[in-house]
Amino acid sequence: MHIVAPEDKSEQEKLLREKGLSFFGAIAASVSHELNNVNSIIEQTAGLLGDLLAGAELGRPIKEEQLQRVRDRIEKQTHRGTRIIKRMNTFAHSVDYPIAEIEMNALIENIISLCKRLANLKKVELEAEMQSDPLSINSSPFLIQQALFLVMRNYFISDLAGETISVVLEPDKEGIVIIIETAAAEEVEIEDLDYIKLVLNQIQGNISNQSNSEKTRIMLKFPDLSH
Repeated sequence: MHIVAPEDKSEQEKLLREKGLSFFGAIAASVSHELNNVNSIIEQTAGLLGDLLAGAELGRPIKEEQLQRVRDRIEKQTHRGTRIIKRMNTFAHSVDYPIAEIEMNALIENIISLCKRLANLKKVELEAEMQSDPLSINSSPFLIQQALFLVMRNYFISDLAGETISVVLEPDKEGIVIIIETAAAEEVEIEDLDYIKLVLNQIQGNISNQSNSEKTRIMLKFPDLSH
């Protein structure tokens, strides 16, 4: 459903709250699915261990390599779960301050990681190209992530199965620019563009489309609000 941003300021604030919660919920739901997958694999592995133990009681010895495989599988999933929780914790704390100093490499890498499951569901590859050196600005970490998510979601729901979406972070004379692009020639229609612009207006950002016959490219610019 296309959302038209209201002109009344109080209505705009209400819409920002509602859509902000919706964005937060979408990320939380995706993370919960990932953690359920982790738990399911650990549960299955525990069942395998139970089968090995039951066999040992019947006189079938457990081979060392069998135990090692079980151990490695559980360890892999617990490490995966820890990474997921750490990413979600970082995301959750992005709402702590309306404006904060942000290291953009870390922020964008984190939200990209949280969105990869959503991309995978649409058979789309999502990759990030960050800066080799730290790149910091003062802005709203939550609103930057929300704007990026809303743009990327349009790529997810377009007919781009098998394509790679690249998210490139670059410095800009006023702050930073995030480029979301794919080599697919199909035009990606940006749903809820009015709302995305409303989000960007809160932090003096802007959006532009530089698509052509060879690639689809959308740029998000965010100034450093400390200037």
